[in-house]
Amino acid sequence: MGHADDGRRDGGSKERYRIVGTLGTGGMAVVLDAIDTVCGGHVALKFTRTPEAGAFARALLEQEAEAMTRANDRRICHVYGVADCEGWPCLVMERLVGQTLQAKLASGPLDPSAVIAIATEIVSALAAVHRIGMVHQDVKPANVFITATSRVKLLDFGLATRRGAFPTRSGSGRKGGRPSVLGTTNYIAPERILRLPADPRSDLFSLGSVMYEMVAGASPFAAVTTAEALMNVLEKDPPALDVPRSAAGRALERLIRKLLAKDPDDRYQSAADVRKALSILRSSRPPAAARATVRRPLHIRGIRHESVDASCAILH
Repeated sequence: MGHADDGRRDGGSKERYRIVGTLGTGGMAVVLDAIDTVCGGHVALKFTRTPEAGAFARALLEQEAEAMTRANDRRICHVYGVADCEGWPCLVMERLVGQTLQAKLASGPLDPSAVIAIATEIVSALAAVHRIGMVHQDVKPANVFITATSRVKLLDFGLATRRGAFPTRSGSGRKGGRPSVLGTTNYIAPERILRLPADPRSDLFSLGSVMYEMVAGASPFAAVTTAEALMNVLEKDPPALDVPRSAAGRALERLIRKLLAKDPDDRYQSAADVRKALSILRSSRPPAAARATVRRPLHIRGIRHESVDASCAILH
């Protein structure tokens, strides 16, 4: 993909990538700023935090690179390939300039027009992911990047998996036996907490959580503990949003609440459906009233939850 797999310059012993700083850290990875001494300019290098090294870590990064490349959308961070840097495998990506949506929201909520514009870009990226039979599984503000030129990019495909894959103790439906990772508290869909198969509609629930946070400035399921947050996702409806009491404002709130429906069957059924609804909002023509979601105990595909073991999820 344009970058040498061995990370060496001209096949010699000198490292191709010279690390100059840290761009971000998370529970499962660290992303470093580096200079490509062959092509010139900066790149971003992602290293996994998996305790296993060598071939296993490389396999995980290669799967992530494959998913990002196959999706092939301008709203997804561009990946050059997998290389070795200072003896460790890493994912080589474009170096973006700007800030994450998480950083942007630190200054407060966004106005509805900005929410709709950013959400449209996110759901367009998700449409590309779902089109190749994958589910992102970790849509959250920290994984949405807004560039200095106001372009929106979806990041971090480390949890991406095949549609329909079952999470297990030994793997998540991906090659390489990756430990089961369900997502991030406050953004994970109810059915993923209940360990049901990967479903594109789970990404739409996560998008709803992100949109709610853009409007409210706070997560819809915030809690003191992880267990409480997971139970909030399963059982509680988010507080009412403070949106303009205009027809457009009410339509935006209905859209977000439909995305946050506990049962996937009550949500929009595809990213294309969400994009169409957002397009109508953006043109200031309120959509037809979305079907109200009746508050009821969560019952998905014949599975009724009674309690949740928070330890079942590896969250970051």
